[in-house]
Amino acid sequence: MEINETKITNLEVAEEYHDCRQRCGRIEYDWPVCDHKHFSLKASDDFGRQWFLTTLNFKDEYAEEENEEIILKLEKKVQAHLDNGGKLNPDCWTEGHPMYGSDAWIAFEREELAPISQALASGHLHERDIPDSLQAYY
Repeated sequence: MEINETKITNLEVAEEYHDCRQRCGRIEYDWPVCDHKHFSLKASDDFGRQWFLTTLNFKDEYAEEENEEIILKLEKKVQAHLDNGGKLNPDCWTEGHPMYGSDAWIAFEREELAPISQALASGHLHERDIPDSLQAYY
């Protein structure tokens, strides 16, 4: 389901700490892992599906306070748009994996993970043939 076809019931700023060498352009130089915060905007619906804003343009990856201000202002702007009946543009949002334990997670587990698990257990599928988007679950 596209983000513009569902009612967004939660919008929040997500703080992320992670190995961001690739995001920060550091991986090609084998620089040490940076440990600063990244911010993203997460939208979710009552079913448990979630989307992340993919069109963020920060001034400087290392200016955490400035970037936090940018994302908080953007959150207010997007929330006002939703409150006025607006929809979110699917070209600007990437669907993430569903929230664990939600109805969307249960459907994801049943429709995506269970068939792969069964195929692996029966020997009809090799681990190297699991789709990239599902590799982390196995």
